[in-house]
Amino acid sequence: VLKVIDAFARHPALSADAPVDMSRQVTVSGHSTGGRAALMVGAVKDNPSYLSGTWMWMYSWQLNRNCRALRRAAARVGAVVALHPDLMTNPWFNPDVARFYGAISRTPVFLDVTVGDVVLDDGGVWTDFLMTRPPYKIYANFEEEGVDGGHMAPAQLALEGPWVARFG
Repeated sequence: VLKVIDAFARHPALSADAPVDMSRQVTVSGHSTGGRAALMVGAVKDNPSYLSGTWMWMYSWQLNRNCRALRRAAARVGAVVALHPDLMTNPWFNPDVARFYGAISRTPVFLDVTVGDVVLDDGGVWTDFLMTRPPYKIYANFEEEGVDGGHMAPAQLALEGPWVARFG
């Protein structure tokens, strides 16, 4: 995610094929694992210590190489949208659970799930929501039905679409 933001920032000509106004902040959004990635980007933006020292410093090295290019990319993020995100309390998904608590402290977040999502642990997205501390955040628990008990509802039904568009 951060490499894409960095690429658009460094190469404005990319916007000719995919119109992106890089003079404005960007919204990072994702579903399931992509939702987890979006939350991790928000944490990297707001808390420089998030991911430091994890996996033999690999994350810190990536974030800080090339004159901190990926950290500069994270600074361009204005909001985070996580639809049915992976559980941030699970170290298999989030390599820095301890530093994720409260790491998103300034960037607005929007998290959603559906009542019928049987893929995620019950209450897991609510826990992810409580782990964030920005002044502006939204938690939505939609009642939708779809394949996988509602986990794929954002892709199939897109009922969240209007809310996400207004938020980002």
